[in-house]
Amino acid sequence: AARIPLQDGRNRSQMRAVINVALGKGYERGQLRLGRSLGQHYRFAFINFQVWPPWDHSKDTPYAAKAAAIQYAITQGYTTVLWLDASCIVAGDLTQLFEDIERDGVYMPSSGYNCAQTCNDKILEYFSITRDQAELIPDAATGCFGISTTHPKGIAFARMFIQAAKDGMFSRSRSHGGQSQAPRFLCQRQDQSAAGLICHHLGIEKHDFGHRCGYYPKTTPTQVVQFKGIS
Repeated sequence: AARIPLQDGRNRSQMRAVINVALGKGYERGQLRLGRSLGQHYRFAFINFQVWPPWDHSKDTPYAAKAAAIQYAITQGYTTVLWLDASCIVAGDLTQLFEDIERDGVYMPSSGYNCAQTCNDKILEYFSITRDQAELIPDAATGCFGISTTHPKGIAFARMFIQAAKDGMFSRSRSHGGQSQAPRFLCQRQDQSAAGLICHHLGIEKHDFGHRCGYYPKTTPTQVVQFKGIS
């Protein structure tokens, strides 16, 4: 792990960090680009791994590394944690985004799908949600999301997200893979599927995709994180 303490990520009573795990050379290049873009704007701690963070559970899916990284950051005393995919670049000051996380407990954009489309039978059963209920639940977009452990919803989300990873809910194929016979089901989205259902359980409203984070190039002045892809 390389933890880069930049200027004052330890903002008084808050300790703020951006986190990322890059498993593979392409992701490592994206992680390096992410770190450079972060350094060009207001500086926060950047916790980045090129191997698995400490994790005494199954490593059969890289998506569980997100939960492992969140768990690690919390054990290191960080109270506000922002996960950014290696496909992201930072395009502006993240202060307002961190303040959004601390105000709401969780920052979670919506993908535009619903959970009936992105949750297999196994994960719906795990969270005790029917597919009819799932159709009314917006799917999450976990390429850019954050939690605050100074907020009860942030604490609850982190616990449920980490436990779902430990219980194997991030492990199934990203293709349809016959994981449900329901005609509404399109494909499983691992951590994203879990995050959408957890937000529903906790009464967490998802944020508009495109407001704080969106696709490259930047289309709104409020966008401070952009998904640029990894070539």
